[in-house]
Amino acid sequence: AIKGPAATVAAVLVGLVVLLSLAPAVVALVTAFTPSKGPVLNYGGFTLVHLETALTRSVQPLWNSLALAGVATVTGVVFSVAVAYLVVKRPSSATGTLDILVMLPLTIAGTVLGIALVNTFNTGWLVLTGTWMIMALAYFLRRIPNSVRAAVGPLHNVRDSIEEASVSLGVPPLRTFFKVVMPLIGPAVAAAAVLMWVTTLSELSATIVLYYGGMSTMPI
Repeated sequence: AIKGPAATVAAVLVGLVVLLSLAPAVVALVTAFTPSKGPVLNYGGFTLVHLETALTRSVQPLWNSLALAGVATVTGVVFSVAVAYLVVKRPSSATGTLDILVMLPLTIAGTVLGIALVNTFNTGWLVLTGTWMIMALAYFLRRIPNSVRAAVGPLHNVRDSIEEASVSLGVPPLRTFFKVVMPLIGPAVAAAAVLMWVTTLSELSATIVLYYGGMSTMPI
């Protein structure tokens, strides 16, 4: 561990990076309450008109965004924890392949993913194009890699002996997972869920290909 002046410099640099990363959020927050005339913002003033407009004239897009983000986040967290557990605790060639497959959406642009989903689910026995489910699926696929990685890290710190001790005391494996493993990785999973939900609310590239009348989101 570093000490003295080096620690102070490191703390200042880390604090600077944090402040810079938060700057866009601060600008968005300030702008939300800043009066405007067309595209011109009058900084120094205060207004609730923008929020009033969002809550009165854009209720449906707001609801659509919240609902789709909620569905994608819940399914994404459940899937991520299951995949992470298999990859870390049940290593094999199959789980190794699964780990690679869940990372593939990172290599695909959102617009391309949207077009691929339309082409895949436009005909056949499962038609999702023109429904909210294809939008939720796109959000799920776009954010699942980050959620899996967030769950994999803490699982590496959970020793197998802890689970084995629980099972040896007569607790079934599934119950052991929820009573022993989940409390240990819970904070990381919760953080991943918040990140997935927030980033899904702002998803635009895939949405612009998949949305239809009545299913506009706030980014649209």
